[in-house]
Amino acid sequence: MFIYKEGERLEGKDQPPGTLNISEDAKVYMLEKAEELGVWPPRTAAPEPSPVAPDLAFTGGGDSSNANNAVAGSHGHGVAPSTTPTPPGMLERTGNIKTVLTQLAQQVGNSGKGVCSLTWRMNSGDGFVPLALLKAEPGATVQVEMMEGGWSSGDGAAEWSFEFKGTPKEATILRDFVEGQWRRGGEKSLDIKYKLTYAPPLTWSDQGEDWIRRLTRAGLSTQMATIGLELSGP
Repeated sequence: MFIYKEGERLEGKDQPPGTLNISEDAKVYMLEKAEELGVWPPRTAAPEPSPVAPDLAFTGGGDSSNANNAVAGSHGHGVAPSTTPTPPGMLERTGNIKTVLTQLAQQVGNSGKGVCSLTWRMNSGDGFVPLALLKAEPGATVQVEMMEGGWSSGDGAAEWSFEFKGTPKEATILRDFVEGQWRRGGEKSLDIKYKLTYAPPLTWSDQGEDWIRRLTRAGLSTQMATIGLELSGP
């Protein structure tokens, strides 16, 4: 009975259901009106290829298994996987935080080396959650290496964006402002990367169990992140 049009996209009879958006570009027509205006039926076009999930190989520590990937938009709880190769001496995994930390701790233990630095990247509105947790990590100096985010009212009436790089103290001030604005509703986005530097390099004798416990508090066990470790020299 109805035809949905958004830009070049059409949804109608005998087509699989899709996601409908509320925007200035989206329109809904009665079938007869759409035919009268020439909107429907759609013009014949070559079929689009089906999307293929990226096959991202894990390259750290000699493990050739694929990392678990989670890509999320402004409302997601994930992180965009890195597209650059992992350099020698680095371990990196993407996925559930507790699982990733457990796998990395096992690799560190097998390597017999220590951890010089840790990078932690999240691409979701929950990316501020690790701030206080990582700041309290024993023996580590913490910097917010990259932070990009913003907010949109959703109706095109207002939007803003920001970039930041600096200390956890300054990041906390910005976080308080940003979260206050986010409470107004609308659409939010946040891509944030923390870097912890351990001096001397971090080592353990408990398979990293205490380290994992420290970094999965505050409900972070089930969140998604990309976590990388730089190991000490031979």
